[in-house]
Amino acid sequence: MTKTERLQQKKKRLQTELKTLNEKIADKKQALAQVDQELLEATMKDNDMSLSDLVALVQKESDRN
Repeated sequence: MTKTERLQQKKKRLQTELKTLNEKIADKKQALAQVDQELLEATMKDNDMSLSDLVALVQKESDRN
Protein backbone atom coordinates (compact mmCIF):
# COMPACT_ATOMS: atom_id res chain seq x y z
CA MET A 1 0.00 0.00 0.00
CA THR A 2 1.39 3.38 -0.97
CA LYS A 3 1.60 6.38 1.31
CA THR A 4 -1.11 8.06 -0.75
CA GLU A 5 -3.45 5.10 -0.25
CA ARG A 6 -2.77 5.03 3.50
CA LEU A 7 -3.46 8.73 3.78
CA GLN A 8 -6.65 8.41 1.74
CA GLN A 9 -7.83 5.63 4.07
CA LYS A 10 -6.93 7.72 7.10
CA LYS A 11 -8.81 10.68 5.67
CA LYS A 12 -11.89 8.56 5.01
CA ARG A 13 -11.77 7.13 8.55
CA LEU A 14 -11.43 10.59 10.07
CA GLN A 15 -14.33 11.91 7.98
CA THR A 16 -16.48 9.02 9.21
CA GLU A 17 -15.48 9.68 12.82
CA LEU A 18 -16.26 13.37 12.38
CA LYS A 19 -19.69 12.59 10.95
CA THR A 20 -20.41 10.29 13.91
CA LEU A 21 -19.29 12.93 16.39
CA ASN A 22 -21.40 15.61 14.70
CA GLU A 23 -24.43 13.31 14.92
CA LYS A 24 -23.74 12.72 18.62
CA ILE A 25 -23.43 16.48 19.17
CA ALA A 26 -26.77 17.06 17.44
CA ASP A 27 -28.37 14.38 19.62
CA LYS A 28 -26.93 15.94 22.78
CA LYS A 29 -28.15 19.41 21.74
CA GLN A 30 -31.63 18.02 21.19
CA ALA A 31 -31.57 16.26 24.57
CA LEU A 32 -30.37 19.45 26.24
CA ALA A 33 -33.15 21.48 24.64
CA GLN A 34 -35.69 18.94 25.90
CA VAL A 35 -34.29 19.10 29.44
CA ASP A 36 -34.30 22.91 29.29
CA GLN A 37 -37.98 22.82 28.31
CA GLU A 38 -38.80 20.37 31.11
CA LEU A 39 -36.83 22.47 33.59
CA LEU A 40 -38.69 25.61 32.59
CA GLU A 41 -42.03 23.84 32.92
CA ALA A 42 -41.11 22.38 36.32
CA THR A 43 -39.81 25.71 37.60
CA MET A 44 -42.96 27.49 36.47
CA LYS A 45 -45.13 24.81 38.12
CA ASP A 46 -43.11 24.89 41.36
CA ASN A 47 -43.50 28.67 41.53
CA ASP A 48 -47.15 28.71 40.39
CA MET A 49 -46.20 30.84 37.40
CA SER A 50 -48.23 31.23 34.25
CA LEU A 51 -46.72 31.94 30.86
CA SER A 52 -47.69 35.61 31.19
CA ASP A 53 -45.87 35.74 34.57
CA LEU A 54 -42.76 34.36 32.88
CA VAL A 55 -43.00 36.87 30.02
CA ALA A 56 -43.36 39.71 32.53
CA LEU A 57 -40.31 38.47 34.45
CA VAL A 58 -38.22 38.23 31.28
CA GLN A 59 -39.27 41.74 30.22
CA LYS A 60 -38.44 43.08 33.70
CA GLU A 61 -34.96 41.51 33.54
CA SER A 62 -34.48 42.79 30.01
CA ASP A 63 -35.41 46.32 31.04
CA ARG A 64 -32.92 46.19 33.91
CA ASN A 65 -30.11 45.32 31.56
